[in-house]
Amino acid sequence: MAVAIGRRQEAIDVLEDAIKNGPSGIIAVDKSRIHPMLYYTLGYLYEKAGNRERARNQFALGMKGDAAFVFPHRVEEIDVLRAALAANPHDGRAAYYLGNVLASKNRDNEALAAWREAVKLDPANTIAQRNYARALWLVSQDRDEAAAQYERAINLSPTDFRLYVEFDKLLAEMSATERRIKLSEGAPAAVIAQSPVVQSLAAAYIDARRFSEAAALLAKTTFTSGEGEDAALGLYRKAHLGLARKYREAGDHLQAAAEFAAVTEFPRNFGVGRPAMRCRMLRAAHRPICLAPGETPGTGVGSFPGA
Repeated sequence: MAVAIGRRQEAIDVLEDAIKNGPSGIIAVDKSRIHPMLYYTLGYLYEKAGNRERARNQFALGMKGDAAFVFPHRVEEIDVLRAALAANPHDGRAAYYLGNVLASKNRDNEALAAWREAVKLDPANTIAQRNYARALWLVSQDRDEAAAQYERAINLSPTDFRLYVEFDKLLAEMSATERRIKLSEGAPAAVIAQSPVVQSLAAAYIDARRFSEAAALLAKTTFTSGEGEDAALGLYRKAHLGLARKYREAGDHLQAAAEFAAVTEFPRNFGVGRPAMRCRMLRAAHRPICLAPGETPGTGVGSFPGA
């Protein structure tokens, strides 16, 4: 605000005091470090004041700062970070932060360009790598290159389960079912134990018509579902519907009926309660297609109790 009304020296004094007084904040990481954007902003103000040497020193401190939980989002920070990059074109952190703030303003193509520079300058920055991959996928629609960048991100951070989940969604869009299965099955045990990864793998099994494996995987996993969340339960139903149809096609109507009945259940491990209205319509809808030749509704193996 002080800068906006032309009181640059007052803004410099405020930032210098904040840095001098040491770390502050409410999250653990901010209690042990100076937020990098303080250094970058102070450097920008020094540069505007004509003190380029002090500006470079502050930009260098910003570049060395911990990038955890640093998400610039103010319009003013675009000029700050561009000034830092102009002063030091090798500052990968400034390029990464610049991409973040540009993305927050829906300037997606500019953000993609900034993240491309960030991963080139700072290839160890996993989040920049992930952001670049996602921008390639959603902004430039370059799915093949996005997939290559997701693979690089996973190589950098093989235990980050979120990378596997996002990459799986991209591969699903590419109809690369076997590649999806290989991705999740080859993940570290700590990753496979995460329920979102279980859902990704189960969905890939279903797309590959490997219904038994999907059902078994889902059955041994406990899911925590928030209000209105039923994605895992939806996969359970798809898996058992697939099994029911396979049994029906094979002429095993009794097993098909059991699988159709399973579709109407709400297993406790999915964390989704049965709605007040019972699933009588769903059971009735599936009953006729389970009938053996010559049977009529209400008799034989195609009959559901209570339907």
